[in-house]
Amino acid sequence: MHISSNDTSPFRQLEYPPKYPVVQQGDFSNEVFVNQEFKFIFFPIAKTACTEWVRFFMRLNNSPLWCSNGYEHGIHSIKHENIKFMSDYTLEEQTHMMTSKDWTRAIFVREPKKRVLSAFLDKSHNADWFRNFCPAYVSAGGDEKECIERRHDFDFFVKKMTVTLHDNAHWLPCYDYIDKKWWKYMTFISTMKNLSQDAEILLKSVKSSVDGVSAWDRIGKHGWGADFKKHGCEDSGDSRAFLEAKPTNHQTGASKTKAEKKFYTPELEKIVENRYAKDLHNPYFHFEEFKIFDNDDDSDVENIQ
Repeated sequence: MHISSNDTSPFRQLEYPPKYPVVQQGDFSNEVFVNQEFKFIFFPIAKTACTEWVRFFMRLNNSPLWCSNGYEHGIHSIKHENIKFMSDYTLEEQTHMMTSKDWTRAIFVREPKKRVLSAFLDKSHNADWFRNFCPAYVSAGGDEKECIERRHDFDFFVKKMTVTLHDNAHWLPCYDYIDKKWWKYMTFISTMKNLSQDAEILLKSVKSSVDGVSAWDRIGKHGWGADFKKHGCEDSGDSRAFLEAKPTNHQTGASKTKAEKKFYTPELEKIVENRYAKDLHNPYFHFEEFKIFDNDDDSDVENIQ
């Protein structure tokens, strides 16, 4: 597999070998969005603007509910009525979609220290913690009292919650979302640092097989400025572009302030670096080095994989 000489470009120039791997059950650890008209496959990762991509695919599929929040568990509770998923296709069809040069396969990833902190600030401060995370933690052998009393303790979150519930999608390493054999077939890989700019570049490249219009021109370049918490879908005429203005009701502390030093310690930073080594050290993600503390001494830090 040949990779473009410009390794920092989100687009990857692929050469397609005569023999391909085949998709097997479990190759994708999360739901994968598909739009047949645009031959567009998107791999959403939790804490990488996933909710906004749900809205995008609902709107691309002409769902009138794409900007509604009138559901108990938010927009995610109705996405199955409005989005096609990879699992809707046979394994043979999935293999074709994953290896065909006619399909665009895209993903956004996020630097793990920022992503783990964002997951903590989001999930430990809302009802999901008591409704979902503590029961799951207890079922996996964790202590219920500790889960409740230490819900706002980042040290507990990193050392115990993310270890006991290691396969939870909100903090699962990005690299583990897709079986390793498929990363070299990804057409487009970008990071949260360049989210809005690269999303525009991506969507301008994805074009309808019906009329040739790009997904950006179809729905990406306008109508995304509405405050989804206050207005209905009929108020989507705002001129702002997709991801240009993130809805205020989905912001967390990690998106509003540089909070890393408030929560991390040198020990926790080393733990996250070790646990997310696959995200930090692979030929695909190209994260810029992000150090919270200048401390090279990791002799007393447990190497948790």
